[in-house]
Amino acid sequence: MSKKKQFTAREIADVLVREGISQTTTGRWSVGFEEIQNRFGLDLSADSDAGRLIVIALKQEEEINELIMTEDHIEMSYHLEYCPSCNQGGASGMGSVFSLLGCNIYDDHLHQENAGVPENPSEPDATKEQTEDVTSDLVMR
Repeated sequence: MSKKKQFTAREIADVLVREGISQTTTGRWSVGFEEIQNRFGLDLSADSDAGRLIVIALKQEEEINELIMTEDHIEMSYHLEYCPSCNQGGASGMGSVFSLLGCNIYDDHLHQENAGVPENPSEPDATKEQTEDVTSDLVMR
């Protein structure tokens, strides 16, 4: 007599999240109810108690950004910093976003001894980037 392992909603949610973040390249992942049935032996539907418990467990996962349950599958989007195959997310990935927009970020240290004198003559408004007694370390061009 073979006894099939019973999984909790938390265990199923953990498996779905780990699988999604390891395989997605876009930060989105979808899993069908039929696949959940085959893997975990759980008959799932959007309006069942089991479905609601899975959604609650998934929403408690810190990796999940958004979650939608449709009539036959669950769609998840993850915070990109948890997805190793995605472009780097978070603040460290912002440089590439600015580059795509055509902006470059430079680390210009404006010192008080030459305050008011732009280093590059093609930028006559460089002094406007300063406020009174405060200098800017990051300048977008």
